[in-house]
Amino acid sequence: MSMMRSLAAVCVGLVVCVFGAHAEPEVFSDAGLEADKAAAAEQGKLHIVYFYTSWHGTHPAMLYRTWSDPWLAAWLDERAIVSAVNADDAAVSREFRVRATPTVVVMKDGEEFGRTLRLLGAEQMREWIEDPSGALSGAPTPKFNEARALKEKLDLAPGLLVRGEYEKSAELYAELWDTMLDIDPSAAEYRMTEVLGGIGDVVDVYEESSDRFIEIRDREGELIKAGKVTAERVRDWISLNGVLYEDDATMDWIDSALSDPCAVTLMKDMGTQLTDQVYETGRGDLMVFLVPDPLTLARDNIRPTARAALESGDSSPFDDIYTMLDALRAPVTAVLHMDDGGEAEKALIAQLNKISGESEAWRAAFIIIANTSEKIRQEHRDWSEKYELRERYGDQWWGEPPF
Repeated sequence: MSMMRSLAAVCVGLVVCVFGAHAEPEVFSDAGLEADKAAAAEQGKLHIVYFYTSWHGTHPAMLYRTWSDPWLAAWLDERAIVSAVNADDAAVSREFRVRATPTVVVMKDGEEFGRTLRLLGAEQMREWIEDPSGALSGAPTPKFNEARALKEKLDLAPGLLVRGEYEKSAELYAELWDTMLDIDPSAAEYRMTEVLGGIGDVVDVYEESSDRFIEIRDREGELIKAGKVTAERVRDWISLNGVLYEDDATMDWIDSALSDPCAVTLMKDMGTQLTDQVYETGRGDLMVFLVPDPLTLARDNIRPTARAALESGDSSPFDDIYTMLDALRAPVTAVLHMDDGGEAEKALIAQLNKISGESEAWRAAFIIIANTSEKIRQEHRDWSEKYELRERYGDQWWGEPPF
């Protein structure tokens, strides 16, 4: 598959996922609550106050689905100042009558204009801010029965696939993809790993299921074209392109969106998920754009991995070296495409020489990556001849190594 399918940890209740570290979203002001209040009044903007507790699962869910959305941030930048306040501050919580998190209060001219206690995605947050007294105001209705049913479906779907009940498994995965965030917004990362991976597995073994997921993918695409753009929607569309083996559609979108700062922010945030598709389509030129400081990233990660391989007692740690470079194919591909006359590549080669010496293993692996990313240099051909790599491993160095 062109998508990486890592295992997400599941804990606490239904499917509260272990999230990676999130940087503070740029939409949050760091001036302080009172300064934000004064600035909003001076600039004639709304003042939006988001109350959270760092220990509660709703906070990473809001960071991931809502406040980190670049299109929502751009929209808010013109209309509001956003304060993020830890609700553990008892004095502030009493002042704003905060009894649960998340609580979002919208202030206008210093007065409360509306509040919501719901877990809102980016599109819903924009809808609520435009109409704070509408359907999204107040507290959500508990969904305990739905949550219990969702847990049962999450357990059932992979079992159906293993038993060969492909149609039922596809139907269940489609339902989970469409509905689980409405029931448990904190499950976003789990959905992007386990559920998306399950969709990919169904598509692989049961081609007839593709149409079902193409329909879901195209529905999101039509909403994006209609201007209803959120990071979550674009991420869904790109992710489904990956498991449906339609990465060229993603590349077309990247090329068309490079002038959009919001889209660029999302691309860089998607990390491995997007660089895998870039690699699969041979668009190594985009790796330089997507991978920040690729030489440093590659060198820092090569050191411990290669050292461990060499210290394992294997004098020619072929599989370990290839696995290491394959895991680093994004920064290595970016290094190959840097517009610096090959200086970054020479520095990376020097590092590999220092660690693994004359090992033919890493040289063959390096050429595989170069060949796949269509960036073969004369030096690579010289290596091939010197180490008789063609004779040893054949002509076709594509995808999985033929050795």
